[in-house]
Amino acid sequence: MRLVVLCGGAGTRLWPLSRCLEPKQFLALPSDITLLEQTVRRVAAYGINHKPILVCGAEHAALVEAHMKRAGIDARLVLEPGRRNTAAAIAAVAEILLAEDPDAQMLVTPADHFISDPTPLARTLSVASELVAKGGIVTFGITPRGPSTSYGYIEMGEAATPPARRVKRFVEKPSRDVAEKFLRSGGFTWNSGIFLFRADTFLSELKTFEPSIARAIAKSAREAVVSGAQIRLGAEAFLSSPDKSIDYAVMERTQKAFVVPVELSWSDLGTWDAIWEVLDKDKAGNVLQGDVVALDSHNSLFRSGGRLVAAVGVENLVVIDTQDAVMVAPRERAHEVKAVVDELRRKGRVEADTPAIVERPWGTYQTLFETPGYKVKRIRIYPGAAISLQFHNQREEHWTITSGTGVFTLDADEQKVVRGNTVHIPVRAHHRLRNDGAEVLEFIEVQLGPYLGEDDIVRITDDYGRA
Repeated sequence: MRLVVLCGGAGTRLWPLSRCLEPKQFLALPSDITLLEQTVRRVAAYGINHKPILVCGAEHAALVEAHMKRAGIDARLVLEPGRRNTAAAIAAVAEILLAEDPDAQMLVTPADHFISDPTPLARTLSVASELVAKGGIVTFGITPRGPSTSYGYIEMGEAATPPARRVKRFVEKPSRDVAEKFLRSGGFTWNSGIFLFRADTFLSELKTFEPSIARAIAKSAREAVVSGAQIRLGAEAFLSSPDKSIDYAVMERTQKAFVVPVELSWSDLGTWDAIWEVLDKDKAGNVLQGDVVALDSHNSLFRSGGRLVAAVGVENLVVIDTQDAVMVAPRERAHEVKAVVDELRRKGRVEADTPAIVERPWGTYQTLFETPGYKVKRIRIYPGAAISLQFHNQREEHWTITSGTGVFTLDADEQKVVRGNTVHIPVRAHHRLRNDGAEVLEFIEVQLGPYLGEDDIVRITDDYGRA
């Protein structure tokens, strides 16, 4: 059995904490460990000995590798050249695994779901695996904890190997009345989006129902380029695939689908309301994170990104403060934040997709101030890491080291830099900074020029494959 983790995501449903450049799976929710790391660490609980396989966009490859390195997890990466939804992503891994092992079983899970204890799911894997060995496609249904309208539902059909049942139908997110009716019937589970199947079974069903996806992805997998732990899929063929989810492409049409109901503390953390539900609350039902004072307030989620957040006499609110944005919404409407992101994108606002602190495989950067002609950043480099050897066509830069030590390269010269040193980088000068110390190296960067966009970075060499 192989653990396949889907690491895609647009980062809109938990804005402003989650952004396109740093979607939900890279956030530490609801603990101090990122959801991606939590997901991959379950490989031990499931008794899987193979390296987990992570599917992500090429733009997130270095970030995924950095997270895995910091977590001490050895994983394989399948890199998508663009977004084509879960059917294509899963098919690509199935093609790769089938070439390695004709009997390969795939346990497919999203990277951004929360499971407090995976033991109940682990106990069902043996039954699910028996059905899969006989050609079944298994999904795991979560026993509903209430009439949620945030999840899809699965109606269970006739009994199979206990506790498995045949899938009768999938139902999109229902209205409250319909969800209550489902609960009264007792024949429905929540759709977890977690699957187990043989690679060859899935590909066979995909060829039957979506031959254009199957053909495109088979060609993309044949053209894949392997570099160490990375498998970079063929771009042209992959991007020619239709954009469909596994549910629409296969699960809602196959006659081989089974559902195994599981009593599991699970959430897809798809809304701020869902975050509120899984977090610890005070006596008034409030979740208080960071520097928060809440008086005569109830059943709300307050999250401070650093500054004081104060509330008086409010109920059922979500207030999310980050260093560059504040989002306020009734809890029951917090899922509508996607409309805010769409509006910000329409207006060309960088806050739609770029977080205040941007994580890179070598460290982080934060824009402190920006106006036409100059920009100020705070940049931090992890011990042993380095930014790429690069140059800029339209800007000069001034760096002031505020903590740590490093080696600064400017064209053919190298020099040691320590706290208090300042260096000037002219336009088109080749430059790099490496942290050779044991502590984080931090510096303030002042950019001057007619254009200060991130795309005015020309990388010459890079430790993270971005040159």
